[in-house]
Amino acid sequence: MKSIKMSVLGLMVLFTAAGVYAAGFARPVVVKSDLPRIWSAAGAQERLKALRVAELDAYRALAERVYGFKLGSGSTVHDFALNSETVKNSMDALLKGAAQTEKVVYDENGMVTVVYGVNIKQIMEIVKKDRNVVNGSLKVKETSSIEESNKLLEACGNGALPGSPAMVMVQTKRAAEIDAYRKMAERFLGVKINSRSSVKDFCLTNDELKSSVDAYLKGLKPVAVEFKQDGVCSVTMQLKVREVIAVVDSLVRRYNQGGRKITSETIRNQNLDIVDKTFTVTGVGAPREVYQTPKAEPVEKTTEIRTEKTIVRKVVSRQPITE
Repeated sequence: MKSIKMSVLGLMVLFTAAGVYAAGFARPVVVKSDLPRIWSAAGAQERLKALRVAELDAYRALAERVYGFKLGSGSTVHDFALNSETVKNSMDALLKGAAQTEKVVYDENGMVTVVYGVNIKQIMEIVKKDRNVVNGSLKVKETSSIEESNKLLEACGNGALPGSPAMVMVQTKRAAEIDAYRKMAERFLGVKINSRSSVKDFCLTNDELKSSVDAYLKGLKPVAVEFKQDGVCSVTMQLKVREVIAVVDSLVRRYNQGGRKITSETIRNQNLDIVDKTFTVTGVGAPREVYQTPKAEPVEKTTEIRTEKTIVRKVVSRQPITE
């Protein structure tokens, strides 16, 4: 009897092991690396650090795009988050759970690119849930083709191996982006509200309006990024004038408390002198070596250098760009 029990027990163990294997038991495997030579030659820790930097850069860029995303009536996600802690917390949670939407790309120059994205429909749903916010000038379009689809709001991040050519490229690209944001801010702030004032005048007297403009501009997506042989990077951004009018109209109505009523029609009439239907700006970034000038350099050049250093410091500290 004892031997029979042992035999049955042995068969049960055998069948259990077979079942585990059939269920997809994970066995360690060695995968051959297909990375470019510069990445294969680098240490594993250096590769992981570069990848982590790219991921963090992607999260930063995605957060800026999400909070600057226009939901309708000229309002952005930032405006809703500013008025609701619930929306802000839910949006932060959504960003933390952002998914990688494309395969990680390792370039031969030492650059790694990561793309993260969130579903636009999820963004809309988070904002609509807080009914205390959806009133007055803060509104979300009830029907939207963009909401009904499963489109993604995406952003890419870059990292680079220490000492690689890409390290300088990543730095110059970010400097070029900030330069483009600054130039777009100048165009945006120059939009006239009425015969006596512009968006800039309103921003000088209202910090919340300035913060909203800043968030909207940071949410813009570059339409072109180019690296030249001399190491200079150029980033081009575009913004349709009709979108500018809609955003300005929304911001002014919300923050112009007690002021004269200003409509989008008024703003549009005040800006008839804008010939181009699209604001197009190109920001430029260059390696630091380009700015190493002799002591006898003219005052104008040293001023440019100080301006560039100020921009880079703002990039690192994430200070407002509309100042």
